[in-house]
Amino acid sequence: MNYAAAAEWAERLGATGRALDVCTYQGGFALHLARVSKSFTGIDASHASLEVAEQNLEANRAALSARLNWVEADAFEILRDWSAAGQQFDTIVLDPPAFANRCVLSKARCVDIRS
Repeated sequence: MNYAAAAEWAERLGATGRALDVCTYQGGFALHLARVSKSFTGIDASHASLEVAEQNLEANRAALSARLNWVEADAFEILRDWSAAGQQFDTIVLDPPAFANRCVLSKARCVDIRS
């Protein structure tokens, strides 16, 4: 995973408004993208992971200008709800755990940032 590359791509593409990290785990992508985004939401089903993400946020808060929000939820359920409500994001990172072996992307512009 290259967190810095994700932030660089978002900034280069001008996608610096609302950002979303699906399956945020401990907030690695979220914290890097929060350096170039106005607001950021990280979703994860694990309360323990989000507690560590919050600790990581506190340790890095001085370097961040974005409003950052953690959401404890099933990613697929909340994404369906947000889609139905018309929620939109400028940047979306989808980095599911290894057991999530299928994903449907529709009307999306995807950039593989793996090095």
